[in-house]
Amino acid sequence: MDIDTRPTPQNAGPVEPPADDAQRAALQLGHEATDVSVKGLFIFAGSLLAILLAVLVGVSVLFKGYGVLDRLLDKRRARSEPGASSLVRVQPDYQGPLLQILPEQDLHRMQQANARDLHGYAWEDRNKGIVRVPIDRAMELVAARGLPPVSPGVTVEQMQSQRADPQVYGQSLRP
Repeated sequence: MDIDTRPTPQNAGPVEPPADDAQRAALQLGHEATDVSVKGLFIFAGSLLAILLAVLVGVSVLFKGYGVLDRLLDKRRARSEPGASSLVRVQPDYQGPLLQILPEQDLHRMQQANARDLHGYAWEDRNKGIVRVPIDRAMELVAARGLPPVSPGVTVEQMQSQRADPQVYGQSLRP
């Protein structure tokens, strides 16, 4: 039982018989019988190099053109804009966020203000009798007195508006 191991390309034209015995032996072993086309490799490498150079030249020309355009626009802006001294204003005309110059100092000031709010006494609204107490003292008051009774469906704002006398947990704030 002899098995033919030669490759049979499908849909290919007629296969030319090998010219010499070395090619026949190579085909019987299943190897390629022809060499790579050196001319085709040089054509491919040359065209690839030509495309690469064309892209580099095109990008270079594009950037040079943008540079020329930028210089022309700068000259036009310099002629149409007023001098820098007339642009200086005391108040900026925008309300957006400003540049943070000294972030470490800003953070330290913010931490001090937060600590002052958490650990100090202050009036939140003197007319309504709302006071800010230190967090430790507030926890002691809640633990000692308990939470105020709340009716179902009543919000905190409604409870505060119903009180005629400013109170904290049922005790008046006025002497």
